[in-house]
Amino acid sequence: MEPDMRTLWNDRWAEEGAAVEGSEPNPEVEEAIAGLLPDASARPGGEERGNALSALRAVDLGAGLGRNTRVLARAGLQTTAVDFSPVAIAALCEHAAAEGWDDGLVGITTDLVPWMATTQERYDLVLGCYMHGIDAAITSAAGLLSPGGHLLWILHAPDSPHGPPPQIHRPSAEEVFAEASALDYLTDVRVETVVRDERFSDTILTAVRQG
Repeated sequence: MEPDMRTLWNDRWAEEGAAVEGSEPNPEVEEAIAGLLPDASARPGGEERGNALSALRAVDLGAGLGRNTRVLARAGLQTTAVDFSPVAIAALCEHAAAEGWDDGLVGITTDLVPWMATTQERYDLVLGCYMHGIDAAITSAAGLLSPGGHLLWILHAPDSPHGPPPQIHRPSAEEVFAEASALDYLTDVRVETVVRDERFSDTILTAVRQG
């Protein structure tokens, strides 16, 4: 990532905080967590669910201040948050410690592209939200999946009023589906467009790595 972009985002996180992305998690994150549990009786919550999830690992790519990281960690998953902004990761870890969801949490400040290409870590849930402008990002993220792992990828839809500037490509649902479907180790590939409200429209990809 170019240094000026890191500076831009550091400044935005420092000045605007949660106003940059809001504090509420994406609703699909909770659904992805439920999908990790083979026993439906463990899904509603409580100690049984926490025990079932505590052996599983999740990574939040481009975590920002951790609005989705918080959901993963509080569910009991061993959670890693990755972002290229040291300001964001520092704030995320501070909030986690203050709010009590830092058990098993790892915060990593790094450029995502080289990290995804070189890390040997593998995860049961890989989450990426609004990471536009990264070539073959879905392919790289899918490579982080453990056998049986779930991928959740969320992008601003091309016609969404809110999102990145026009010069940054927003892939269509068809493009997202094509990239994921080209990976022969992914199954249950599904893509849908969700209208949040008058300002937000998202493209949602879910897939599972074959065991």
